[in-house]
Amino acid sequence: MEFFKNANIDFLGKKWYFLAFSLVFSVAGLVSMGHRWATSGSPVPLGVDFRGGTLVYVKYSHTPDPEAIHSDIERFGLKNARVQRYGEAGNNEVLISLDIQETSEQDLSKGKDQIKQAAVNPLVQDGKKLIPSVTRVFRSGSDMYVYLQAYQPDAVTETQPLLMYVTFFQGATKVMETPAVEVAGGWNSKSHMLPLKLSFPLGKLRPGEYDCEVTVLDLAAQKAAFWQAPVMVIP
Repeated sequence: MEFFKNANIDFLGKKWYFLAFSLVFSVAGLVSMGHRWATSGSPVPLGVDFRGGTLVYVKYSHTPDPEAIHSDIERFGLKNARVQRYGEAGNNEVLISLDIQETSEQDLSKGKDQIKQAAVNPLVQDGKKLIPSVTRVFRSGSDMYVYLQAYQPDAVTETQPLLMYVTFFQGATKVMETPAVEVAGGWNSKSHMLPLKLSFPLGKLRPGEYDCEVTVLDLAAQKAAFWQAPVMVIP
């Protein structure tokens, strides 16, 4: 079978064009490697297999935010961490890579615990550990964080988006209501749980006693769930 008839291409006659084309990309690659070497100390990005270090795989029950994880890890004193999504999006996994350091086994074990705490603990926000309020007393200048889990036994592969908002009452009077937040990511196929979280400032509330009501709406199933408890806001 003959595809080309009388093929007579003068490749050698055009060799200088090909050499010039190749030279442009070679020079550009060398300049890029030189710039990276000057800024990072390595001409090419090296994996842990070459540069050494520690890899930590973390699986979430909700959709992870790599930028927030990186910020929390740095606040714990672990610098130059690389955080990236790992595997399929529905697995909610991240890969955390740390540079090699001269540390003892005790410090290494402590560092791993800090990574896990910063990456997994929902009560760690921006490097600060949140303390659950048992007395339900809050300061007006602070933020309130609400964490819930929605159990959806009928869901098979994914869950329908839920709406969540918080309302404050004094008697029958509605004093404040937060905007509704849609929650869709993070459903766990094994536990059938969907984590819900919401944070908002309390600056609009005057000091006093309130009834705090959390509302979760499932618009697709036309269902609603409520949780209510008394809270106190102090100056």
